Amino acid sequence: MKALLISTIILSISVTSLFAIDDAGDEVKARYGLAASYIYTGTGHGAGYTVNANVTKGRKLLEAGIIYSERESKISGADIKYRIYLGALDRLNSGNKIFNAYLQYNLVYQKGTSYSPELVTLGDQTYLVNTDPGTIATMGHFIAYGNQVSVMKNLYFDTSLGLGYYIGSLDKVDGPGTWGIHNENSGFTYSFKIGFGYMF
Repeated sequence: MKALLISTIILSISVTSLFAIDDAGDEVKARYGLAASYIYTGTGHGAGYTVNANVTKGRKLLEAGIIYSERESKISGADIKYRIYLGALDRLNSGNKIFNAYLQYNLVYQKGTSYSPELVTLGDQTYLVNTDPGTIATMGHFIAYGNQVSVMKNLYFDTSLGLGYYIGSLDKVDGPGTWGIHNENSGFTYSFKIGFGYMF
């Protein structure tokens, strides 16, 4: 509850400052980049790695790519981000700003395998029977607050923390076992990302 309250306060301050910002003009060239991140969401799929391509124009960024599952050692989904930087446009493009805070919407689709044992009762004895693996798929919608820190001219360190809602084929019995509220086939949980990116 405390983490939820702190996150809400940070997001409220960020949204307020977002609408108080004046852009320095509309004639801004698009820049392209690549990013690689460690990602963890509380949707039951465990940790993964993303490799994304992005385009930035003004204070907005659109990024899309794939998720590689650490647990299953294979490509397991897709990662799409829409980001708005919280800063004046002329300062963002000056190259002198080290910290660039942002608000971000993140769509995370993940698909994996689940082993769900079944309890069978014969007479007065109960047995645990391993069933065939099933597929689990979730789609998460997260609002995140993050910071992009310049390391060199075009290289940056990137991290974000988000809260959001997911829907999918998990249920409360075989739920993710992570922080949040997990109902049948849906839940409210968190996302965390840390990585690096390069702007061309």
